Amino acid sequence: MVGQPLAPVIVVGGHKGGIGRTVTAVNLAAMLALSGRRTLLLDLDPKGDATAALGLPREEGRRVPEDLSDPEQLLAACRPAPCPPGLDVWPGGQALEGLQAQLWKDEDPPVDLLQRGLELARRRYRAILIDSLPALDPLGCNGVSVADYLVLPLSGQAFSAQAHVESLQAAERLCSRRLRIVGVCIGVRPEEVLGGKRPLMPPSSRGSMVLESAIAYDAHTLLQAADRGLPVFEHAPGSRVARSFLELGREVIAKLVDAPVPVG
Repeated sequence: MVGQPLAPVIVVGGHKGGIGRTVTAVNLAAMLALSGRRTLLLDLDPKGDATAALGLPREEGRRVPEDLSDPEQLLAACRPAPCPPGLDVWPGGQALEGLQAQLWKDEDPPVDLLQRGLELARRRYRAILIDSLPALDPLGCNGVSVADYLVLPLSGQAFSAQAHVESLQAAERLCSRRLRIVGVCIGVRPEEVLGGKRPLMPPSSRGSMVLESAIAYDAHTLLQAADRGLPVFEHAPGSRVARSFLELGREVIAKLVDAPVPVG
């Protein structure tokens, strides 16, 4: 839209798997759309769990690099989620395995595909979220390199501190843009993290902050919601985890989505 600021690109990532990356990306994207801000979620995982968690079929066709780099092709591949209105998904799934293989054939795989491919999407949407791979393979690198904000779920699990350090180092190496690192506590209260009872997010030369909101992790409720292909607030609106995502969404809107996008 004319006069609309460019949508910020919020990448939910981290070098360690099993820390709530996909859960955070799916439910945060749904909350942003629920607020009336048209949102795009890119699922860069060949497992396609984020896609399935929003009630859409995993992508099983053929993907080529142009699906990421060509702005028109990228938008044409997006599908509206059943709910909430205003949430579109670029589906992940098995098709991305073939794309990964194609990119690995290059001696120096390109990491700037999405920088070109999101050109139109950043004008069409109010927020863009990317469910990025924990490993820095070509798809993961493309996701991180286009980020305005890198959101790291802080779970306090064993070895997660070293994984956060590796994630930050990779982001600073890949992203030539101005990048902010954003921590979100998952499964623990934020005062526990800020009080030193859990590992703190490592400092970054790009600037970092830990959000005040925390995700009340409830594996059973989240699994049931994903199995039904629903955001958690649609599956269990009165649950603690749904309320925590509502609070998180409000803070992300205020500090990331409606705030000026970092430039440079």
